Amino acid sequence: MAPRSWLMRSLLLAAAYYVVGRVALLLAIPPGYATAVWPAAGVALAGLLSFGSRAWPGILLASFCINLPTALANGGAGLVWQPAMLALTLGAGASLQALAGAWLVRRVVGYPVALAGQMQVGTLLVLGGPVACITSASIGVSSLWLESYR
Repeated sequence: MAPRSWLMRSLLLAAAYYVVGRVALLLAIPPGYATAVWPAAGVALAGLLSFGSRAWPGILLASFCINLPTALANGGAGLVWQPAMLALTLGAGASLQALAGAWLVRRVVGYPVALAGQMQVGTLLVLGGPVACITSASIGVSSLWLESYR
C-alpha cells in the first residue's frame, strides 16, 4: 500500500470516527465520558477490517480529538499535559480495541466473509463487540480512575 493511500485511509477513518463519536457524546452522562452506546467503536472495527490494520492511527487521532475537550474541561487548574495524556490514553485504548477486534474477527471468522451462516454472524458480533470492547473499557476506566487521584 502506498504511503498516500495509507494516510488517506487513516484520515478518512479518523473523520468518520470523530463525527460518530461527537454525536455519541450528546448521550454522555456528565462529565462527558460515559455513554450507554459508543457507535464509533463499530466504525473503528469496520474501518480496520476494510482498510487494514495500518489505519489505526486514524482512530488514535480521532479519539484524542474527541476526548481532549472533555479532559481539559474536567482538568481544573492542572497542567495541560495531564488532560492531554488522559485523552491520549483513551485514544490508545480505542485503537487497541479496534486492533484486537479486527485481529479476532480475521483469525476466527475470516475476513472478508459472506456472513452466510448464523454461526459466522454470531461469532463476528461477539468477538467484534463485547470481547474486543473489554480492551478499551479496561484501559479507559483505569485511566479515569488514576486521573481522579492526581
